[in-house]
Amino acid sequence: MKKIILFRHAKSSWELGVSDKQRTILEEGKLRTTKVALASKKHINADFYFISSTATRALQTAQIALNFWDIPEESLVVKDEYYTFNLHQLVENIKALPQNTSTVVIFGHNEAFTDFVNKYGSEFIDNVPTSGFVQIDFKIKEWNSLQKGVTTKIIFSKEIS
Repeated sequence: MKKIILFRHAKSSWELGVSDKQRTILEEGKLRTTKVALASKKHINADFYFISSTATRALQTAQIALNFWDIPEESLVVKDEYYTFNLHQLVENIKALPQNTSTVVIFGHNEAFTDFVNKYGSEFIDNVPTSGFVQIDFKIKEWNSLQKGVTTKIIFSKEIS
């Protein structure tokens, strides 16, 4: 059994005059990420494999979540190939994950995340929102055997009271 948790980056600013990769998260994004991190804490284990895109907004989101999950920041693997908006590239990255990892948490981006959950999950999601958390479980032994799984957890900040 393998599990993937996709945690989309927090709401970020378009108005700072920086490159897309350097965009930072807004205060609203910090608050939403905090809500989702707290709501998802019981689903997180220190043995998981944590990966983030190199984009500033993904890294900031990961740092907030890891803090609330009591996971050391050193546990986060930062990889440029996760700075992708493309489903095919995301799938290739997942298929190349270390085989000894059973659960991976990826901090990254849309359109890739929404496309992934709709192709490989069991529940249609119109759009994985910023700070959105989606877990999909797979009945596979190796990542390169990726096939349709079961969506087992969805946490969106707007649904948290």
